[in-house]
Formats: sequence, structure tokens, C-alpha cells
Amino acid sequence: DLICHMIASHHGFLEFGSPKKPKTIEALILHHIDDMDAKINTFSSIFVKDEVQETGWSGYDRLLERQIFKHGYKEEE
Repeated sequence: DLICHMIASHHGFLEFGSPKKPKTIEALILHHIDDMDAKINTFSSIFVKDEVQETGWSGYDRLLERQIFKHGYKEEE
């Protein structure tokens, strides 16, 4: 039951497609890990695509609802 609840609630919000909100500490932790992973991937894709202006700022990202500042980012070799 715990694993099923964690899987069903990992998106965290009904408006994000989750049939349930997290109701256990484990489900809440999984939700936040999943959310951080998605946001970090979005940051990385902005940097890799080099969608950064000369000022160091990216254009507005709808998913993150903000611009991203590329300060000290180094692409992995």
C-alpha cells in the first residue's frame, strides 16, 4: 500500500496529474525528489542549449516561471 501510494502521489498536486496528494512522509519526500529532478533537468537543458544571452540570463522559461542566470556553470566533459 505504501509503495502504491508513493507512485500514485509522486506528482504531488491534482493539477499536475496526480490522482492523490502525498499523505505519508515517504510520499512527500519522493514528490520533492521528483520535482527537484525535473527542475534540475530543465536548468541543465537551458545551459546545454546555450539559450543564455550575453548578460548571462536565459530567456523566460514557462516551466520554471523565471529566467535562469548562468553563473559559474561548466558543462561536464
